Amino acid sequence: MLLKGFWESLDSLDYTLLAIAATAALFWGMALLMAHPPAHALRARPRLIGLMALLILLLRALLLEPYIIPSPSMDPTLMVGDHVLVFKAAWGWPGASHWLCWRKPKPGDLVVFLPPSSRREHWVKRCVALPGEVVFCRHGQLWVGGQRRSFGPEHHSGPLPKPHHDPLCWVRGDRDDFAPITVPPGSYWVMGDNRDYSIDSRFFGPVPLSALRGQPFLRYAPFRRVGFMP
Repeated sequence: MLLKGFWESLDSLDYTLLAIAATAALFWGMALLMAHPPAHALRARPRLIGLMALLILLLRALLLEPYIIPSPSMDPTLMVGDHVLVFKAAWGWPGASHWLCWRKPKPGDLVVFLPPSSRREHWVKRCVALPGEVVFCRHGQLWVGGQRRSFGPEHHSGPLPKPHHDPLCWVRGDRDDFAPITVPPGSYWVMGDNRDYSIDSRFFGPVPLSALRGQPFLRYAPFRRVGFMP
């Protein structure tokens, strides 16, 4: 419970500080030992370098992952070509069972997940509804739990879309005007900020907790857009 409470208290700045501190500690330790090694340890330098490299690789494999945004579905929050850093353990270890997931997404959180259409791609959207909540759209406006809700800088950048007739679609109607849907237990309703150019839960349904792969928290390129995720 203590660990769960600790993770739930973290925000984007905390993730960044943890990542920077862990990486800096690794490089500082390596530099210190190489600058002032004991005489009998001179021959151990290659092994030391290898150990530090292994620790850095583990940090990337278990905690951090860089991504490049390939589509405009999250404009203007995330633009095509943005480079973002994802904290992979934000919701627990990727693919872990629910009891290892110490933190759950909140409405408005950005989430990286595996879409149903591909188990190799990673998509990023915004969580807008939690398990058990009723979600629907009326004339392009999002309603959750009977209230008009807005998360992030959502916008409509094109004409109203035609009705979507995919038999696997979760919504009855089109993506800007569909009937109420109750988010099933253990799943989350996600949508892109760029409503007119986003394939999201309106098309493939809620995203299960087991499909979540992390939370973007830092944009590190291009330089003029460097900053934390809103």
